[in-house]
Amino acid sequence: MNPYTENPYASPEEPKVVYGGVGEPALPLTMSLSYRAGLTRRPCEMSVTEDRMVISGPSLDEPITILREDASRQVELHLHDMTMVVRGNDGRRYSLTYPRHDRERSLTLARLETWMAPQLTNDPEASGRRVIDCLKKWTSGNVHIVLLLLAGMPLMPFVFPIADIRPGLLIQFGTLAVLNAVFLLLLYFRQMWVHYLMIASYLLIGFAVLIGAVNPLGIFISGLVIYQSAKALREYIRLRPHVRI
Repeated sequence: MNPYTENPYASPEEPKVVYGGVGEPALPLTMSLSYRAGLTRRPCEMSVTEDRMVISGPSLDEPITILREDASRQVELHLHDMTMVVRGNDGRRYSLTYPRHDRERSLTLARLETWMAPQLTNDPEASGRRVIDCLKKWTSGNVHIVLLLLAGMPLMPFVFPIADIRPGLLIQFGTLAVLNAVFLLLLYFRQMWVHYLMIASYLLIGFAVLIGAVNPLGIFISGLVIYQSAKALREYIRLRPHVRI
């Protein structure tokens, strides 16, 4: 079903194609955010309709309104620190934090990112594919962060005072860094199957650590990657059926 219908009564100045409420990005979008006001964080609300985004809250002097055609220039969605940076019409920048425990957060952000690409308005199939693609990114956000932190592991023997830097230790750190770089590259290209590969790889790594020596850091790292990958897969599998395509 085509979610976009023609308005036969539209004047020459009005768009003849209107959003019919079916398809992606599914509107309206709402999300509770938090805004830093001094040393504290205050709540605010984001509401997105077909043509605009409105952010309002007690900590804001007046609501921030951003038109859809300007959103790609005024709104930045950050994955690494889970914040949205908004530049109001007055030029002021606002840093807004996504909610931690919102079970629909990843899907809302995927739809918001698609909404910010108005060129997809007349192509519902492309919009649906874009939402799925963005959903893969947002559900894997914590895995991205963990792998980026682990990318600096080859430097650990030089940063921390280790008396005996063995060549074997450097090889292990280097191999792990290369492996994580491959995982990051596959995640960048939205390959969700890489999570299964990460879980299997870190299960083997954790098992090897247990056999060789009980290394708390190695066990913690392995457990963290396995947990975040399994969580990303579970969230994607849960939210994917809700995409309207």
